Amino acid sequence: MLVEQWKHYASCRGSLNANLYKLFHALGLRVDHWDMLASRENLERALSDATCSDVSVDDNALEEATCSIFDIVECYIDLSIKNEWIDWDGDEASFIFESCLPRSLTVVRSSSKEGFEERKRSLSGLSDDLLRFVAILRRPWRYPVDVAHDQLLEKYLERHGVRLG
Repeated sequence: MLVEQWKHYASCRGSLNANLYKLFHALGLRVDHWDMLASRENLERALSDATCSDVSVDDNALEEATCSIFDIVECYIDLSIKNEWIDWDGDEASFIFESCLPRSLTVVRSSSKEGFEERKRSLSGLSDDLLRFVAILRRPWRYPVDVAHDQLLEKYLERHGVRLG
């Protein structure tokens, strides 16, 4: 289960990164950082280093990227429910999907008519929502030193795991 969950996490993070990169480009922003959702530091560095490109805002690409981001998050929430992922915070993920993400995507869409700094600021809010969602996905691999979580994971593996070797 954890191996499958990791594959889904990696795929989701890659897809969201690709669409976030497309969103920067669609808003006429140049960003040189690829894996923005790997950590808060990567995200903040990407946002602070983003520059205005010579490309004008592309409304079609903007709409395509925002719709794709929404669809990706919805897909992975559905997968988590279907596969009963380990230590999945479905309530927080649903809150991000139903409340935060629509609001952030609306702000990004409306910022396309604004200046460089406003477009960049709108991406900051959306990026933060996506980073929180990705953090929920990778939670089993990012536990703090927490005995209770380690015990929960060990019990699950004892009940459902298959010994290798």
